[in-house]
Amino acid sequence: MKARDLMTGDPVTITPDATIEHAAAVMQSRGVCMLPVVNTETGARLRGVITDRDIVDRCVAEVHTTGCRVRDHWTATGLEAVHSDDPLELVIVKMRTGNVRRAPVVDADDRVVGVVTRADLVRRGCGGDPVLRARILEQLSDYSPGRGGL
Repeated sequence: MKARDLMTGDPVTITPDATIEHAAAVMQSRGVCMLPVVNTETGARLRGVITDRDIVDRCVAEVHTTGCRVRDHWTATGLEAVHSDDPLELVIVKMRTGNVRRAPVVDADDRVVGVVTRADLVRRGCGGDPVLRARILEQLSDYSPGRGGL
């Protein structure tokens, strides 16, 4: 199984110049906790991500004024992106190593094509097999570097 089989496709994205207020409103209306940040609305090349946690920790808790931009509070370095052709085992390793719950999925041109979450891995990755489900959950909960894959 590949990342493209696990992901939620066609995710809503945002640009670095969007306001934090707009990002929060989009997250609320779509029921998501992370937005991939792309270079343009049409180009969709991944530049970073903005999460609800980024907004709380880097903007609200720091008592920033309104009008802050996504580029002021996003995560752009150390980003764990998943490629659409990555196998399930590699997706788990990338998410576990990066300690992320959600990862943008990109194509060969770094265009955002989806988002994969830990819940997606458990729901879609096990194919109904309870043993595989337990192994996926174990792998996702263990962040020890050097642990083997599935």
